Amino acid sequence: MPALLLLILRIVVMAIQIAGMMAFFNTVLGWGQFATFLSSLLVALFMPLLGTFLGAYGAWQVWDWSWWLVLLVFLPSLALSLMTLVGVGAAGLLSALFLRKRLQAGSGRPADAGQGSTIEGEVLSSRVDSDPSERRD
Repeated sequence: MPALLLLILRIVVMAIQIAGMMAFFNTVLGWGQFATFLSSLLVALFMPLLGTFLGAYGAWQVWDWSWWLVLLVFLPSLALSLMTLVGVGAAGLLSALFLRKRLQAGSGRPADAGQGSTIEGEVLSSRVDSDPSERRD
């Protein structure tokens, strides 16, 4: 249930963010309606941190919102964006550290390769040669 509420909050704040960016692009930069909508949607989806700042600036300058109202509306979006960036960065860092530990220095092979612990190593090490007298040529 809390995840659903966060999703609804994010969608509502993103709609306000897109509207604020559209107002900024249209009024300050003089872009057309289609270009403002498309660019605002792309920035909100692919660069949420920049979208939060541009939406807040549009709401503050174009719509004449007070600074405390801008913070109240756009701070949850900023917090969600920062938490996402920190989480993805931490996951990438941990993945790189574990991968580095797993790889041998400079060879690019896993540390346990060729020591009989892989499937191929087990199959080759348990192979029994037949008696040379039973071979048929």
